[in-house]
Amino acid sequence: MKRIKTIGIGILSLIVIFFLARWIGMGVNRRTPSGGINKSMYVDINGDIDYQTNYSLACEYFEQVNAPKKQMFVMKDATHGLLESRSEEFSGHLHQIAARIRLAVRDRPCWTGW
Repeated sequence: MKRIKTIGIGILSLIVIFFLARWIGMGVNRRTPSGGINKSMYVDINGDIDYQTNYSLACEYFEQVNAPKKQMFVMKDATHGLLESRSEEFSGHLHQIAARIRLAVRDRPCWTGW
């Protein structure tokens, strides 16, 4: 009986720690409870013939994301290995994203979104 009680307390403690860490993370990082998407921005870079991260499903998901600033970059005739196969174009998209973030944080020391 003592062993069962110890195991139960251990499991309950882990559950409490998990939810506490999640609650703190949501407060600090502005994360949504379902899926972990940042509420202030969402960016997706996708190839239009990507079958691993299905392009059609990515578009549907993008439409469902509730973020005040969101943008989807579509690389034409590109499959899943964007970074390897089209590194210059992929890098260009990353630089555009970084430039927007730099503009957003220029006047705000505590950045919370674009």
